[in-house]
Amino acid sequence: GGINVEPKHLNGIADILEKFLKDAKTIRVTSSIGTNILLDVSSRKWYRDVGIFEKGKIGNLPAGEIFIAPKNSNGLIMIDGSLTSIGRLKEPIRVMVKDNRIIEAPDFLKEAEALGEFGIGLNPFAVLSGNLLEDEKVAGTVHFGFGNNTSFGGTNEVPLHLDGVITQPIVFKDNKRFQLP
Repeated sequence: GGINVEPKHLNGIADILEKFLKDAKTIRVTSSIGTNILLDVSSRKWYRDVGIFEKGKIGNLPAGEIFIAPKNSNGLIMIDGSLTSIGRLKEPIRVMVKDNRIIEAPDFLKEAEALGEFGIGLNPFAVLSGNLLEDEKVAGTVHFGFGNNTSFGGTNEVPLHLDGVITQPIVFKDNKRFQLP
């Protein structure tokens, strides 16, 4: 599984992707099942989880993502991979966001109040299993975090953070489609 990846390999992928995305003003994510959300990421910092830990810092394994706290977001997210507290999904879960606020979603997701994170999976060894720590790292997927994002540049201060994975996203930087790693 995902634990078998070499951190230096992930770091190299993260370097390339972060360099490409650092000047992005917007990210749009669409999918064949209806996802269509626009994220304002201008002047926000991208963070990485590649399995290289500094002394005194914490992280999780398996590694393999870059992520950001969007300034704003509007649109529909159809989560079709997995979701915190549920695991693998049998049916997609619909989440509507307006001005970063969750306006339509199952009740337990509404408790998170806002969209707080957009992440891109980088780990070619990670497999979608229902364990979100690994699922959000699967190469070719993206995930959205709902709720708290104060530890990575956001302002959503709520007591929970729930992640939902989209398995076959189409992603655009400033209206230009790009290939996920």
